[in-house]
Amino acid sequence: MAPLLKKGNHLVSLVRMNAVAYMPADVPSGKRKKGRPPLYGEKVKLRTLLDNPNAMQVAQSPVYGETNVLAYHRFIQVGLIAQGLLQYLSISFPDLVWAKFGSWLRTIRPGIPPSEYVTSLALRNSFPDFLSGLPSEAAFAKFLIDRIDFRKNNPFRLAA
Repeated sequence: MAPLLKKGNHLVSLVRMNAVAYMPADVPSGKRKKGRPPLYGEKVKLRTLLDNPNAMQVAQSPVYGETNVLAYHRFIQVGLIAQGLLQYLSISFPDLVWAKFGSWLRTIRPGIPPSEYVTSLALRNSFPDFLSGLPSEAAFAKFLIDRIDFRKNNPFRLAA
């Protein structure tokens, strides 16, 4: 979007019904008057601008290198799948999740499944155990170990 903004274009992606914008302030040239110069110009209700579809233009919005919105849809779908898996693990294995949580919460109640956040922390805390417990020939472990950058500030960094 940066090239479009540099050319003076504006992006409106989501607008409330009562959203407003302001025209640039009309600052007279020459000798300045007393007081603070105006910050805003004339108020414009954005809804009135959207009433004229002929004034709108469609621009390509590359998301992660793609020239359409498929990447956005993929991102949302993968997020929903991940949330569903967290909910499944939370409901199916609550005792195991609480055991691997590794922290303290005032709201831990027996018989109540943990939240998605608690489940994700339990997965993060048990990930090094998962990698160390697999045989070194396991394809998934090799795939993950080859792609982890242990030099960065990584919660899965192995102790030296």
